[in-house]
Amino acid sequence: GKIFATHRSQIRNILVVLQFTISTTLSMVTVHVIRQLNFISNYDIGFNKEAVIVLPVSYTEMQREQTMMHNMKSVAGVRDLTGSLRRLGNNNLDRNSIIYYSEQGSREITCTNLFVDFNYCDFYQIPVIAGRNLSPDFANDRNRMSFVINESLAHKLIGNVSDSNESDSNDSD
Repeated sequence: GKIFATHRSQIRNILVVLQFTISTTLSMVTVHVIRQLNFISNYDIGFNKEAVIVLPVSYTEMQREQTMMHNMKSVAGVRDLTGSLRRLGNNNLDRNSIIYYSEQGSREITCTNLFVDFNYCDFYQIPVIAGRNLSPDFANDRNRMSFVINESLAHKLIGNVSDSNESDSNDSD
Protein backbone atom coordinates (compact mmCIF):
# COMPACT_ATOMS: atom_id res chain seq x y z
CA GLY A 1 0.00 0.00 0.00
CA LYS A 2 2.74 2.51 0.91
CA ILE A 3 4.75 1.98 -2.30
CA PHE A 4 1.59 2.44 -4.39
CA ALA A 5 0.75 5.69 -2.50
CA THR A 6 4.27 7.05 -3.10
CA HIS A 7 3.98 6.22 -6.79
CA ARG A 8 0.60 8.03 -7.01
CA SER A 9 2.14 11.00 -5.20
CA GLN A 10 4.96 11.18 -7.77
CA ILE A 11 2.48 11.01 -10.67
CA ARG A 12 0.39 13.74 -9.02
CA ASN A 13 3.49 15.94 -8.61
CA ILE A 14 4.51 15.36 -12.22
CA LEU A 15 0.99 16.23 -13.44
CA VAL A 16 0.92 19.41 -11.29
CA VAL A 17 4.29 20.52 -12.69
CA LEU A 18 3.15 19.68 -16.24
CA GLN A 19 -0.10 21.61 -15.73
CA PHE A 20 1.85 24.60 -14.36
CA THR A 21 4.28 24.48 -17.31
CA ILE A 22 1.46 24.31 -19.86
CA SER A 23 -0.50 27.16 -18.23
CA THR A 24 2.64 29.33 -18.01
CA THR A 25 3.47 28.63 -21.67
CA LEU A 26 -0.09 29.44 -22.77
CA SER A 27 0.01 32.68 -20.77
CA MET A 28 3.29 33.71 -22.43
CA VAL A 29 1.93 32.82 -25.89
CA THR A 30 -1.22 34.86 -25.16
CA VAL A 31 0.86 37.90 -24.17
CA HIS A 32 2.95 37.50 -27.34
CA VAL A 33 -0.15 37.22 -29.55
CA ILE A 34 -1.65 40.35 -27.93
CA ARG A 35 1.60 42.25 -28.54
CA GLN A 36 1.64 41.13 -32.18
CA LEU A 37 -1.98 42.17 -32.70
CA ASN A 38 -1.26 45.58 -31.15
CA PHE A 39 1.80 45.93 -33.37
CA ILE A 40 -0.16 45.04 -36.52
CA SER A 41 -3.02 47.40 -35.70
CA ASN A 42 -0.70 50.31 -34.82
CA TYR A 43 2.06 49.78 -37.41
CA ASP A 44 2.53 52.61 -39.90
CA ILE A 45 2.15 50.85 -43.25
CA GLY A 46 3.19 53.95 -45.17
CA PHE A 47 -0.20 55.05 -46.44
CA ASN A 48 -3.52 56.22 -45.03
CA LYS A 49 -6.01 53.35 -45.17
CA GLU A 50 -8.79 54.94 -43.12
CA ALA A 51 -12.24 55.58 -44.61
CA VAL A 52 -11.37 54.03 -47.97
CA ILE A 53 -13.82 52.13 -50.14
CA VAL A 54 -12.40 49.88 -52.83
CA LEU A 55 -14.50 49.18 -55.92
CA PRO A 56 -13.18 46.58 -58.36
CA VAL A 57 -12.92 47.84 -61.92
CA SER A 58 -11.42 45.91 -64.82
CA TYR A 59 -8.41 47.21 -66.73
CA THR A 60 -10.44 46.96 -69.95
CA GLU A 61 -13.08 49.29 -68.49
CA MET A 62 -10.84 52.30 -67.88
CA GLN A 63 -13.20 54.72 -69.62
CA ARG A 64 -16.05 53.42 -67.48
CA GLU A 65 -13.85 53.89 -64.40
CA GLN A 66 -13.19 57.53 -65.32
CA THR A 67 -16.93 58.16 -65.79
CA MET A 68 -17.75 56.44 -62.50
CA MET A 69 -15.09 58.46 -60.64
CA HIS A 70 -16.37 61.69 -62.17
CA ASN A 71 -19.92 60.83 -61.04
CA MET A 72 -18.78 59.80 -57.54
CA LYS A 73 -17.17 63.19 -56.94
CA SER A 74 -20.66 64.66 -56.67
CA VAL A 75 -21.78 62.18 -53.99
CA ALA A 76 -22.16 63.80 -50.56
CA GLY A 77 -19.41 62.73 -48.17
CA VAL A 78 -16.92 61.73 -50.87
CA ARG A 79 -13.84 63.86 -50.23
CA ASP A 80 -11.38 62.39 -52.70
CA LEU A 81 -10.97 59.62 -55.27
CA THR A 82 -8.17 57.67 -56.86
CA GLY A 83 -7.85 54.69 -59.15
CA SER A 84 -5.44 51.80 -59.55
CA LEU A 85 -5.35 48.52 -61.39
CA ARG A 86 -4.86 46.58 -58.15
CA ARG A 87 -5.53 47.25 -54.47
CA LEU A 88 -2.55 48.31 -52.35
CA GLY A 89 -1.83 45.73 -49.68
CA ASN A 90 -3.21 42.90 -51.78
CA ASN A 91 -0.82 40.11 -52.71
CA ASN A 92 -2.34 39.94 -56.19
CA LEU A 93 0.09 42.48 -57.70
CA ASP A 94 1.95 42.29 -61.00
CA ARG A 95 5.63 41.34 -60.81
CA ASN A 96 8.05 42.24 -63.58
CA SER A 97 11.77 42.35 -64.10
CA ILE A 98 13.67 45.52 -64.87
CA ILE A 99 17.21 45.76 -66.15
CA TYR A 100 19.23 48.49 -64.50
CA TYR A 101 22.24 49.82 -66.38
CA SER A 102 25.04 51.63 -64.51
CA GLU A 103 28.79 52.15 -64.69
CA GLN A 104 29.22 48.84 -62.85
CA GLY A 105 27.27 46.99 -65.57
CA SER A 106 23.71 45.82 -65.84
CA ARG A 107 21.63 43.74 -63.48
CA GLU A 108 18.11 42.38 -63.48
CA ILE A 109 15.82 43.18 -60.54
CA THR A 110 12.36 41.71 -60.01
CA CYS A 111 9.87 44.24 -58.71
CA THR A 112 6.15 44.69 -58.19
CA ASN A 113 4.35 47.29 -60.26
CA LEU A 114 1.02 48.98 -59.76
CA PHE A 115 -0.73 51.12 -62.39
CA VAL A 116 -2.27 54.14 -60.66
CA ASP A 117 -3.81 57.49 -61.52
CA PHE A 118 -2.25 60.89 -60.80
CA ASN A 119 -3.99 61.32 -57.43
CA TYR A 120 -2.87 58.00 -55.95
CA CYS A 121 0.03 59.15 -53.73
CA ASP A 122 -1.86 62.22 -52.52
CA PHE A 123 -5.00 60.16 -51.78
CA TYR A 124 -3.16 57.61 -49.63
CA GLN A 125 -0.83 60.29 -48.22
CA ILE A 126 2.25 58.47 -49.50
CA PRO A 127 5.17 60.89 -49.23
CA VAL A 128 7.48 61.38 -52.20
CA ILE A 129 10.90 61.73 -50.58
CA ALA A 130 12.90 62.45 -53.74
CA GLY A 131 12.02 63.45 -57.29
CA ARG A 132 8.38 64.25 -58.02
CA ASN A 133 4.95 62.66 -58.10
CA LEU A 134 3.13 61.67 -61.27
CA SER A 135 1.40 64.60 -62.95
CA PRO A 136 -0.88 65.11 -65.95
CA ASP A 137 1.39 68.06 -66.83
CA PHE A 138 4.03 65.68 -68.25
CA ALA A 139 3.55 63.72 -71.48
CA ASN A 140 5.55 60.73 -70.21
CA ASP A 141 3.24 60.50 -67.20
CA ARG A 142 0.11 60.75 -69.34
CA ASN A 143 1.46 58.01 -71.65
CA ARG A 144 2.37 55.74 -68.69
CA MET A 145 6.09 56.05 -69.44
CA SER A 146 7.08 57.38 -65.98
CA PHE A 147 7.53 55.55 -62.74
CA VAL A 148 7.45 56.33 -59.05
CA ILE A 149 9.57 53.84 -57.14
CA ASN A 150 9.59 53.04 -53.45
CA GLU A 151 12.54 53.42 -51.14
CA SER A 152 13.41 49.70 -51.24
CA LEU A 153 13.84 49.70 -55.01
CA ALA A 154 15.76 52.99 -54.87
CA HIS A 155 18.22 51.41 -52.43
CA LYS A 156 18.67 48.44 -54.79
CA LEU A 157 19.22 50.73 -57.77
CA ILE A 158 21.18 53.71 -56.49
CA GLY A 159 22.01 53.11 -52.84
CA ASN A 160 20.98 55.50 -50.08
CA VAL A 161 18.18 57.74 -51.37
CA SER A 162 19.10 60.69 -49.15
CA ASP A 163 22.67 60.65 -50.51
CA SER A 164 21.48 60.73 -54.11
CA ASN A 165 20.97 63.91 -56.06
CA GLU A 166 19.13 61.99 -58.78
CA SER A 167 16.06 63.72 -60.16
CA ASP A 168 13.57 62.88 -62.82
CA SER A 169 15.27 64.48 -65.83
CA ASN A 170 13.58 62.35 -68.49
CA ASP A 171 10.67 64.77 -68.80
CA SER A 172 11.43 67.64 -71.10
CA ASP A 173 7.90 69.00 -71.54
